[in-house]
Amino acid sequence: MPGAAWDPGLPGQPVSSTCTRARDALVHAKQAFTVAHFRRWLELFNETIDLGWSGATAERAKALAANVARVHSSQLLGEPFELEADASASS
Repeated sequence: MPGAAWDPGLPGQPVSSTCTRARDALVHAKQAFTVAHFRRWLELFNETIDLGWSGATAERAKALAANVARVHSSQLLGEPFELEADASASS
């Protein structure tokens, strides 16, 4: 999921998730995503941000990532993925 597709979600960039959704749907059709995929992707994304950035922009990027995981999991899996709710349910 991450990569150049994230550029539009960063400050000063136009926002469009159409092409990201299409690419994710193609991958999902070949090898279905799971909640574990979304959980791990979001953990790696947040860890990467925390290693190199801080402040309001870093927090906005992490919030955007959480929203992308929620929306894409809802579209692909039929239910929204929420890191906090999912993590507390497995404890």
